[in-house]
Parts: sequence; C-alpha cells; structure tokens
Amino acid sequence: MLFSKPLKVFLSYSHGDDPRSFRQFRDQLTALEDDGLIKVWSDRQIKAGTDWDSEIKAGLCECDLFVALTSASFNASGYIRGIEMQTAWDRHIAGKCRILPVMWRQWRPPERLRALQFLPPGIDHDVANSLNQDDVLYQLIVAIEGVVNEMTEGRWAPNRRALEPLPAELPYLCDWMKPIARLNALRIPEGAARLPAVLILIGTLEDCAEAFLERTHRADLPRALDAQGLPVHDVRLMDWPDDPEFVPGFLHLALDARPEWRLEMKIPEGLTLLKTTTSGWDTGKEVVLRRILSEWRGGNWTLPATRNLVMVVSIVCERRDRSLQKEIEDAIARESGPSVSVITLPEVERDDAVNWASLPQVRSRCRAESREELTGGIWGIYQRAGMRLLPMRPLAGELLKLLEQYRDKGIAA
Repeated sequence: MLFSKPLKVFLSYSHGDDPRSFRQFRDQLTALEDDGLIKVWSDRQIKAGTDWDSEIKAGLCECDLFVALTSASFNASGYIRGIEMQTAWDRHIAGKCRILPVMWRQWRPPERLRALQFLPPGIDHDVANSLNQDDVLYQLIVAIEGVVNEMTEGRWAPNRRALEPLPAELPYLCDWMKPIARLNALRIPEGAARLPAVLILIGTLEDCAEAFLERTHRADLPRALDAQGLPVHDVRLMDWPDDPEFVPGFLHLALDARPEWRLEMKIPEGLTLLKTTTSGWDTGKEVVLRRILSEWRGGNWTLPATRNLVMVVSIVCERRDRSLQKEIEDAIARESGPSVSVITLPEVERDDAVNWASLPQVRSRCRAESREELTGGIWGIYQRAGMRLLPMRPLAGELLKLLEQYRDKGIAA
C-alpha cells in the first residue's frame, strides 16, 4: 500500500511519564511537519469540554503511524492497552497503519510488542534517561523520517490478509443476557425522584468492559432506563477523584458545567454516560463512590423527564474477584436514593458461544457448507482449554481466527 504525505501520526504515551521529555520530543517532530512529511495528533490537542474519548478514537482510526512511547506506566494504563494499542494492532495487521514502539523508559515489553523494531534502532538504553537526550531524540526523528519515506515510496509491505479484517466487535455478540438483565436495577422506581444512577462493571483486562458497554448502551441501557428513542451521549472522565471532597467539582467538570446552572443546562436531552476506569478497589474509592451517591441525592440533581444520567465505573482487577461485587453492594446498600447496578463481567458459557455461529452477522460471513464445522470448532476451543467458561478477550480472538478458516471469500467483511 502506498501512503500519501503528510502521514497522520498518533502519539500514544503515559501522562505518568516525564512531561518535559515529551515536550522536547514533540518539538523535534515539528521539523518533519514543516517539511510536509507528517501531521501529528496527540491528546494534548483536545479542547476543554469536548468528548475526549471520541476524539482519541477518531485519531486512532485515521492515523497512518502509531508512535508508542512505551514504559511500564504506559503498559499499566488500561485505556492505552485496551483501546489505543488494541485498535492500533487491528489496523497494523490490516496494513492500514504502522506501529512504531519507542523505548521511552526502560521496561520489559510483552512478546507481541518485542516482535516489532523499537526506535531508535541500535540504541541499547531508554530515551527519557539518556545522558545526551538531544542526540537520542535526533536519532529518533531521523528514524521516523526513514519510516515515512518507506511508507510513502511503497517499500513497507505489511503482512495483511487478502480481505479486510473481520470486525473486531463481532465476537461480542455472544449471549450476555444475565449481566444485561442486571441493567434493570438502574430503572427508576415508579413514583420515586428521577435521580442519576451508577453502573459498576467489575472485571480484568481480559473481560472487556468497553466492549460490554458498546454491546449494550445503544439498546439495552436505554431500554432499562425507559429512554428508548433518545440520543446517547458518552463523556469519558480523565481520573477517579482521590478525595471525596473533590466530588462536586469533579462531576461538574466532567459535564463542563457550573454548579449554579439548572440541570437542563448541565445535561443534554437523552442518556448521558459519564465513563471512568479505576485500577482495583479499596476503602478510599468506596468512600468516594458513597460521596457521589450522597451528592446525587440532593434536590439539585432531580432529572427532567427527557434526561438520564449514568456514571459508568469500570473496575479493572489484576485477577477475577468474585467477592468484590457483594462487597460493593453491601457497602452501598445503606445509601438510599440513586439506583446502582453492580455487574461482574462474566466469562462466556460454552453453550452461549456455540450459539454465536447461528447469528445472522456471523452466518453472512461464513460459507454455507462450513457452518456446522464452525459450530464444532467453537466446541473445540472450550475442549482444548478444558473449561466450560472463558473470558471474553481471549475468546474473541479465537472466534475470529476460527471464522477466518470458514470465511466466505466472495464477500468483503
């Protein structure tokens, strides 16, 4: 594939790393922009009050180069790993963009990332801690310029399939009816004050809270809240507040609103989702959650009939914790007012996964004579694992690989 100048560059980095080094690197890239070789995008260009989650995803889907300033902090970010890197990998495999990892700070990358050439080549130490940082940054810019020339001269040959890749969201159509049914706990009881609600999703990085939301929030969530037919607005929060005293300001900042405004001015018509992610759970985070519920009990948060507000909290645990759901439910049982639903993201039942092969979206991509083989192959995934339940993320990859074997080559996905 021949790419055209300027290449769109997406800078992925951790805010936990040294911002001064990032600024120096960004300044060095300006020379390549001046020569019309690249056009750089990073989240520092997002304007206040905009939906930064949508802005980031748009930048990801448009980029030609994904420059990853990697570090342990970079890899520890659930958003970077689950959204930015996964999207970049999907597009890299499809030949739509190229991932350029940089050893920004010394760490041990996972095997998949180590398979790529880190920049700058020939450097055996990290960028941020090099003694002569200007020299290392210069070599990094020269290496990026070389990559741009390769791509715009047709000398980069990605290992891509003959067809466009299968949609990454296709496996998430597996039957998750049990957790979806728990969304009904968000329904406002008849005669009760219409207050904001809280949806808590508990899982690991293998459980895909983001995919669960995309699976449910256009139909199942509005149905649970009696908000069908109304627009859905996504607002991603940057950070979970450390101090419960910050909660009022935190909520108003997320809505880009002032405390003295009427609620109709703070929240648009329809269903507004305030989405945030936190690593693990402890008593401090529980106190903040209870402070949010207390804040929303106030009369200033009584919702008009055409507006709904739900905070979605994705708790990412290192390992599956089946006791955490009850622990949180017991803690908030004493808090009256706002509706709360706590959902532990499920592993997928074997029988539910087998039903995936019969879905119209799957059948349309599978050769008719191979549909029974596809069903048998899904049974085989579970048999090889020796399990009746599998987490969603690894299962999704297996399902897509299996469908690829029986794919109808006469249609593009």
